[in-house]
Amino acid sequence: MGRPRNSVERMLVVDVDTSGECWTWKGSVAPNGYGKTAIGKKPYLPHRLFYEHFKGAIPEGFNVIQSCRNRLCVNPAHLEAMTAQEKNLRSTSPSAVNAVKSSCVHGHPLTGPNLYVTPNGRRQCRTCRRTASRKNSQGV
Repeated sequence: MGRPRNSVERMLVVDVDTSGECWTWKGSVAPNGYGKTAIGKKPYLPHRLFYEHFKGAIPEGFNVIQSCRNRLCVNPAHLEAMTAQEKNLRSTSPSAVNAVKSSCVHGHPLTGPNLYVTPNGRRQCRTCRRTASRKNSQGV
């Protein structure tokens, strides 16, 4: 039967530029900026194919991310499997930025006895909460 028409080995030769640190996907690109391909009629994301080919199966519920932040990179050295939460915390999203804050906007620590975690999981400063509560009760 032979090798599939779009095997990873073929893609590496035809659809990937390996001249730099990132192995850049030169094939089709989806509107979200990630590469796209198909084997037979089944669609695949090239970075996931390369991860599985070089590193093994992607654990259930895990995403494959490019540590270089280049959406077209398929270099196995730049590919990591991680949960959506890990992926989010490594990003530059507001939730990731807030997760690493060690103090509130007024400089109070967001640790130990000064840390309040709301029922929905948000971190808040107890000192600032007390101040706001006092102002509200005084009608200020």
